[in-house]
Amino acid sequence: MSLFSEEEQIIRTKTIMSLLNSWNLSARDQISLLGLPDSIKARHIQRYQQGEILPQSEELNERLDHLFGIADALRTSYPHNELMGALWLTTKHRRFNNKAPVEIMLTQDLAGLIFVRSHLDCAFDWQQDHKNHH
Repeated sequence: MSLFSEEEQIIRTKTIMSLLNSWNLSARDQISLLGLPDSIKARHIQRYQQGEILPQSEELNERLDHLFGIADALRTSYPHNELMGALWLTTKHRRFNNKAPVEIMLTQDLAGLIFVRSHLDCAFDWQQDHKNHH
């Protein structure tokens, strides 16, 4: 029971793997951000990069939505230099208690993804705030 067709799953897998590579993340960090089981070996990331479809789950789909949202917000923030998104993610910021956003995303799990996305995407932040107050 999948929310996406096989073709959509292939596209989403290729897109997320390309995105995580553009952020210069290690295979271990990619596994962590995707919320894949610790039992998955780092070398398995190569299979996803080569076209194997990521396992389908509601949690993974939610994580992908947040990661794509973060990427879109970074593209909007830095439209003329795609390298700036990766730099922003790996640079320590006062707003993140002198931690890099990617550290927050890795150490705080799904909540970290939501926190970083909320910081970057004011429309998403507004929706979250609105949901929580109704």
